[in-house]
Amino acid sequence: GELRIIDTSIGSSTLIGLFQDLAEIAAFAIPGGASNPSPFPPVVPTNTFATFLGQAQVEGIPADANDIIAAYDDNGNIAGSASLIMNAGLAYINLTIYGDDALTPGFDEGMNPGEDFTLRLWDASANEVLWYPTIGNPTYFSGWVNTNGLPLPGYDDPNDIYNFRRTTLDTIP
Repeated sequence: GELRIIDTSIGSSTLIGLFQDLAEIAAFAIPGGASNPSPFPPVVPTNTFATFLGQAQVEGIPADANDIIAAYDDNGNIAGSASLIMNAGLAYINLTIYGDDALTPGFDEGMNPGEDFTLRLWDASANEVLWYPTIGNPTYFSGWVNTNGLPLPGYDDPNDIYNFRRTTLDTIP
């Protein structure tokens, strides 16, 4: 038999996929497959998008090939996610950030003009989501525009380094 996945979250039934077994579902639903379970929800691609470029580091050390970068809009909706591209020991970011689809009012798929976004990195080796630069003081990136996939102005240099840092919270007894 086949397994059907149906999405009913937006008021209508949409067939997401047909699968032969649970392993196929896991490989489809989880970026990188079942062995690499990303904590980020699925991204809804739209016809408006731009590309964010740079390099990802964790505590000054290049991130690794299993890590995943994501962008979130002001409302906390995921607007893009991607695996890092490893080259010569460096972890390059080539992140597509999607805009909101104007044809689906009431459903926020991505960025709106003038909306800021944050970056989050899933450090697979630590199974931890880090915010740029820290969760306690995230950077809100501005200037998202639809570039039809071209690099986003101001975030178009693959040599720019985005160093994600862990924070230690003091415990008050």
